[in-house]
Amino acid sequence: MVDTIEELFSGSRALFEGLWIHDHWDWSNNHPVIHFNFADIGVRTLGLEKAILRGIAENATRLNVTLSDTAYDQQFKELIEKAAVYGQVVVLIDEYDKPLIDYLGEAEMLTVNRSILKIF
Repeated sequence: MVDTIEELFSGSRALFEGLWIHDHWDWSNNHPVIHFNFADIGVRTLGLEKAILRGIAENATRLNVTLSDTAYDQQFKELIEKAAVYGQVVVLIDEYDKPLIDYLGEAEMLTVNRSILKIF
C-alpha cells in the first residue's frame, strides 16, 4: 500500500493506466517522496541507527540531495529541507514498529531501539 502511495505522489502515471485513480489524480503535481520501510533497511544486520543512516542516504541519492550533517536526526531534517526545494515533500514510513516488535523478547535492544526511534 505504501509503495502504491509513493508511486502516486511521484507521478508514475503509466502504472495506473486503466485504473480508477488514473482519471482522478492530479498528475501535474509531483512531489519528492522520502520513503522508509523498516522491514527492509537492515535493522537486524546493521543495527537501527546505521540502518536509518543508510535509508537516509538512499533517499538522498534518489532525490539528488547532498547531505552534510552526520547525526541521523539532523540528516533527516536536512533531507526534508533540501528535498523541499523540488516541491512539497511526502514522507512515508512503513513498518515503523518492526524495530520494536522484532526485539520484544530482548529488553535491552527494545529500549535502545525505542530511544533511537524517538530521536528519529
